[in-house]
Amino acid sequence: MTQQTFSGYSMQSSGPQHIFSRYFIIKSYTEEDIHKAIKYNIWSSSERGNKMLDECYRDLKNFKRQNLNSKTMDPEALNELKDSEVFLFFSVNKSKHFCGVAKMVSEVKHSMAHSNLWKQTNKWPGSIKVDWLFIKDIPNTQFIHIENPLNENKPACQGRDCQELYPKIGTKMLEIFLNYKSTTRLFDDFKYYDEQEKFKAQKQIQKEKFNFRNQKSQN
Repeated sequence: MTQQTFSGYSMQSSGPQHIFSRYFIIKSYTEEDIHKAIKYNIWSSSERGNKMLDECYRDLKNFKRQNLNSKTMDPEALNELKDSEVFLFFSVNKSKHFCGVAKMVSEVKHSMAHSNLWKQTNKWPGSIKVDWLFIKDIPNTQFIHIENPLNENKPACQGRDCQELYPKIGTKMLEIFLNYKSTTRLFDDFKYYDEQEKFKAQKQIQKEKFNFRNQKSQN
């Protein structure tokens, strides 16, 4: 996967404020899992987090369906609604920076589990399809002056996994991602993580072969 394969984004495409969009901070235990999320365009949170994101995505989808043909809503508001999304701001725990932004493009498939994909096997249930808008490292210092009313007015860069951001705050963070000139990005380490993934897959195959031979010898 190269940098050119993720989606482009322009703040001008939906005006200065995304009044209908929803915004969440996503915390990952490892950069390795972010690598998988970028490579396969999927994500999964905890059961609680997935439920929250799923409800949010469904609510926005239903609201769009009910109101996009409205003849009473202001035309500018209709354009905002049309372009509204559920945005996810990704950060690795203790990294002191954000590493990318994606938008949800599917509901949570609770029955689908990528048990061997993530660093912690069988810990993250479900699957969410995402499209990446930005993949770049931005230090928390760029966001620390922005207070989030949905989290006791703490800095927007602080919060647990799936902490929601006030819409105006989410918009400001998107603007920072759009304009910030980053010198590092996760793509810089993609080769390393690809090799780690390959090694893990080979190790899993060897383990399965050993278990098969061991079971066969016992029979």
